[in-house]
Amino acid sequence: MLYPGKAILMTTHDIFRAKIIADRVGIMKQGRLVAVRKKQDFKHADLEEIYMQEMHAPVDVA
Repeated sequence: MLYPGKAILMTTHDIFRAKIIADRVGIMKQGRLVAVRKKQDFKHADLEEIYMQEMHAPVDVA
């Protein structure tokens, strides 16, 4: 970690790059955060699977 206690918010549709750069990845759908994973919590293909599941899940409007 280069700067302890600091954060950088990066938005991208490139989940492959996000996996390389980020310590933590969040997935948003229609302006809502639907999933958050720490880098050590997902394997190489897991993030793509989580993304696809969330994009095809119905949106909870409550």
